[in-house]
Amino acid sequence: MVKRFVLTPRNIFLVDALGAFLSFSFLLVILLKFNGYIGMPNFLLTLLLIIALLLGLFSASCFLLVSRLWRSLLLTVIGLNVCYCLVTLVLVIFHLKDLKPLGVIYFFGEIIVISTLVMVEWSVWRDAWSIK
Repeated sequence: MVKRFVLTPRNIFLVDALGAFLSFSFLLVILLKFNGYIGMPNFLLTLLLIIALLLGLFSASCFLLVSRLWRSLLLTVIGLNVCYCLVTLVLVIFHLKDLKPLGVIYFFGEIIVISTLVMVEWSVWRDAWSIK
């Protein structure tokens, strides 16, 4: 699977963009309809929602405009995803007493999914240097 991404590196940006837009969509639904079941303050959900949207737009731009600099762009995407996970983790820890069980499950699930994507992205980035 990783080798297929390396052969067409722009695909990893598409996967990342779709994941970020999915996070944005979930956060929007939670913010508008289901925050009572999650427990995260609305302004923090809005912050995470905006960050997910910006990350999605960045990854989509990388997908559409991929160039010889794709390795540097992928490293940037990896760093941004790690930062998003860390911000989410800090918010969960800070608001743990307010979060409902579904909120804890959702946010840790999101961290696990994004971390898994980061590992795939890292493999693509690392393997791209060995193919070069």
